[in-house]
Amino acid sequence: MTTEAEGLAPLRDRYAGQHILLTGATGLLAKSVLEKILRDLPYVEKILLLVRPRRSVDAAERVEWEIIRSPVFDRLRNEWRNNFHSTLSNKVVAVSGDLSLRHFGLDDAAYDELADEVTMIINSGATCSFREQFDRALQINTLGARRILKLAQDAGNVPLVHVSTAYVYETAYAVSPERVIPNGHTPRTLRSGEPAQFSLDEEIDRMLARCAALRGAAFLERPDDSLGEDGQAVPVTEEERDRWRQNLANRATIEYGTEVAHENGWRDAYQFTKSLAEQFLGRDRGSVPLSIVRPTIIEGTLSEPVAGWFDRIRMFHPIAVEYGRGNVQEFAGYKGTKIDIVPCDLVTNLTLAAAPPDDAATSRCIRSPVPRGTR
Repeated sequence: MTTEAEGLAPLRDRYAGQHILLTGATGLLAKSVLEKILRDLPYVEKILLLVRPRRSVDAAERVEWEIIRSPVFDRLRNEWRNNFHSTLSNKVVAVSGDLSLRHFGLDDAAYDELADEVTMIINSGATCSFREQFDRALQINTLGARRILKLAQDAGNVPLVHVSTAYVYETAYAVSPERVIPNGHTPRTLRSGEPAQFSLDEEIDRMLARCAALRGAAFLERPDDSLGEDGQAVPVTEEERDRWRQNLANRATIEYGTEVAHENGWRDAYQFTKSLAEQFLGRDRGSVPLSIVRPTIIEGTLSEPVAGWFDRIRMFHPIAVEYGRGNVQEFAGYKGTKIDIVPCDLVTNLTLAAAPPDDAATSRCIRSPVPRGTR
């Protein structure tokens, strides 16, 4: 019978001495990945967390308040006791950066220093909203993945694990192939049998230009004055006017993203931008060892570090929570419908196991495992 330690031995050897850049660390999956590395892959030398600062909160503070204090680390806190913070301070480093910016917003010297240090990258950073501002979704989900790939190349073609989504093909096939959509194709052209006609770089430039035009048009609009209690017009302040225009611009790009996604065969801008990211990675990876992991809808943990941990009430959780409270007695649907969700810890294990060897000659796409009875 193989023990847990024996089963982990090959992965422990694979990760020994690695300096891993982990993106998306304030999100559900990356928190779980970080915890699993710290708990079960003790020979990892360092984990660098690329975290975007927020207003007056810097990256290090976000790591402390939004990541390290998460209940997902309670098991480690109990096991390590007085060594918890000292161990983390020796292994976990906050890197202030933004996927939507060139070099992640780092100056050239800081970027080169990061490239010199990183030996492996796990990219789970993304905006997962189905109604995100389209230019922001493109910059983070699509071009952010390309920036991560560039870092992997600048670091000496280090291995890259990219977390995508199972829905990159949308409804082009009954079963999604475990390969990147062929260059120049979309789900619409695949489904109809049309020839390739999508120019990746040109289309992204065109879509970003369209978003910029929509924003420019919104800032030419002027909101109507409001009415006071006496029925007289109350002039809108400059601050209120700017906020109104910003909201108008955001809504315009959201609607445009949904529209262009539908035109090309995707359901929403999230699936669209994640699929475009895969196409960039598949086309431009060069000699970078690459694995693409495609989870379905990630929910709470099955067993590790504890059963039932989840980060926030999101995705399917609102329905499940209200069902558990007895507030939802029935859920409309077809009798044979399967709920396409996967526990977070299974995706965590797959993500870590998917790390390609340093000399991997090909890229691969891997769909998330699903426990019996879940799908």
